[in-house]
Amino acid sequence: PAESLNEILVGFHCTPKRLEDFRSAVRIDPCHRVQTVESEIQYIESHADISDIISGMLSDGTLPTRVTHNDTKLDNVLFHTETERALCVVDYDTIMPNGSLLYDFGDSIRSIANTAHEDEEDLEKVD
Repeated sequence: PAESLNEILVGFHCTPKRLEDFRSAVRIDPCHRVQTVESEIQYIESHADISDIISGMLSDGTLPTRVTHNDTKLDNVLFHTETERALCVVDYDTIMPNGSLLYDFGDSIRSIANTAHEDEEDLEKVD
């Protein structure tokens, strides 16, 4: 049951907290890169007003909380070697009780739409 699970990555999908952390990193600029990514920073800031939509809907009950995998990607699906049919989902270390199906859906789209592995270092391979 969901009640037996813990939130192991506190605030993992809390976009307002992520935005706050992002702004702090921009202010501190520990790697001195802010000047080279100003258009990306502006893009994020121009969409800041929507950062709390999902968390707000979870808080007020408009969107139901669900047990979520939180690392939904093709690499975490075990496939049959001969039929190539999906057998099961693996990698359960990030399962938490208080998420939204939108988190897993978004993560799966990010994985499926990516043209390279998520840890690809050669950005020329990423469309």
